[in-house]
Amino acid sequence: MGNFLSPPEKESSNNNKQPSVQPNSRKRKKKSSSLTRESYNVKKEKQKGKGKEKGIQKLKRKRYNTNATKKPRQQTQRISQTQQTQRKSQTQQNQNLELTKRKRPIKRKVVLMFSYCGTGYHGLQIQYGELKHIKTVETDLVQALIKCNAIHPRNQEDVKKIGWSRAGRTDKGVHSARQYVAFKMEFSYDEEQMVIELNKHLPSHIRAWGIRRVPKSFLAHKRADSREYAFLLPTFLFSGKKVQLIEPNFETKNNFVDDKVLFDKFDSEALAFLNQKVFSQFVGTHNFHNYTKKKNFSEPSSKRYIKRMEAEEPQTIGGIKFVLIKIHGQSFMLHQIRKMMTIAITVMRGGEKLSFIEESFGQQQLRIGIVPGDGLLLNKVFYEVYNNQKMGGIDKGDIYFEEKDQQIEEFLQNKIYKKVSQLEKENHTFRRWLNNYYQYPIERK
Repeated sequence: MGNFLSPPEKESSNNNKQPSVQPNSRKRKKKSSSLTRESYNVKKEKQKGKGKEKGIQKLKRKRYNTNATKKPRQQTQRISQTQQTQRKSQTQQNQNLELTKRKRPIKRKVVLMFSYCGTGYHGLQIQYGELKHIKTVETDLVQALIKCNAIHPRNQEDVKKIGWSRAGRTDKGVHSARQYVAFKMEFSYDEEQMVIELNKHLPSHIRAWGIRRVPKSFLAHKRADSREYAFLLPTFLFSGKKVQLIEPNFETKNNFVDDKVLFDKFDSEALAFLNQKVFSQFVGTHNFHNYTKKKNFSEPSSKRYIKRMEAEEPQTIGGIKFVLIKIHGQSFMLHQIRKMMTIAITVMRGGEKLSFIEESFGQQQLRIGIVPGDGLLLNKVFYEVYNNQKMGGIDKGDIYFEEKDQQIEEFLQNKIYKKVSQLEKENHTFRRWLNNYYQYPIERK
C-alpha cells in the first residue's frame, strides 16, 4: 500500500514530529535538572535546619553548662590564680637563691679569740633541746656572728654544721681572758673589719680580739698543747682569823682552825710559803681522781700534768685585797682547780698538814669541798706545736695575738676583776663559804 499522505503533508508531519520530540526531550532534561536542584535545595534546607537545630542544642548545652557549672569554673580560676602566684613566688625564691648563691661570700675555717665576763651566764657552751632557754656566752656570740653575716642564721640551731669547736669549756660564772673558737666563717669583710663589726653587735662584757685562718681539719681543743687558768681570790682565805658576817639571820659557829692559822696576814712571807711549800706539791704528774667527779684511781685519765702553779703579788681591787694565782697545765678535769684551791686554803689555815697534799693523790677516796668560782678564768691557751708548723704560711699565721695583750689586760681589770670585787661586797660569797666550809670538813672514805 502506498502512503496516504502527500509529500508536503509528510514534511509537515515530519516538522510536527521534530518539534514535538525535541521539546519533550528538553523538558525532560529540564525536569531532571529541576528535580535535582529542588532535591539539592531541599537537602540544603534540611541541612540548614539540622545545623540550626544543632546550633540551638549547642547553645542550650552551653547555657545549661554555664548555669550549672559557674561555681566550679570560678573555683578553677581561683586555683589557677593561686597556682600562678605560687609559681611566681617560687620563681622569685629561685632567683633570690641564685642571687644569694652568687653574692654569698667565701666561707673559710677560722679561729676567733675573744674575752668575756661569765657573770650571769650558765657557762660557755650553747645548749639545745630542753635547755635551749639557758643563757650562755655562745648564744650571744652566735647571734652577733649572724648579725654581721659571718654565719648563716639556720646554723644557730646546730653550730656543729659549721665545724664549731672550742678550746676549753667554762662553768657557770667562770670568765675567760683568751678563749678560742674554731668554725667556718663567711667573709663579708677582711679579718680586721670583721672584728670591728662583730664588736658592734656584742655586749660590752664580751670582746673579740682577732681572727686567724686555719686548715679545715683544725679543732680548737685538740690542737691546744696546754692551758693556763687564773684564780682571783681574797687574801683573807689564806691568812687571818675567821671573818665574821654581821647579819641578823646568819648563824656563826666556832671554827676549829681559828687558833691554828699559819699567818695572821697575807704578807711576803705568807706568799713565799704558799708558792714554795703548798703549790709546789701540785706541780708534776699526779693522780687527781679525788679532785673531780666519778673518777677512780685506776683510770688513766685521772692523771694530769701541772707545769706551773704560782701566786702573784697581792693587789687591792675595790677596797678588797686579792691575790691572783696562775695554774698552767696540760689539761684539767671538772672542778679540779677549785678543789686544788680548797686543799691549799685548808693547809694555810691549819686544817691539814702539808703531807696531806701528797696523800690526796693516793688510792684513798676523799670528799673535798669546792671554792666558789667567781674569780676563776681561762687565761691562756697555747698552740705552740701548731704555731711552729704553720709559722710563715701565706694566709695562716700563728694563733696568738701579742699585740692585744694590753687591751686584754685593761678588759680584765675593768670588766672581770672589778666585777669579782663588786660581787664579794654585795653577796659576801667567799666570806660565806669560809664560815660554812668547816661545818663540812674533808671526809676520808
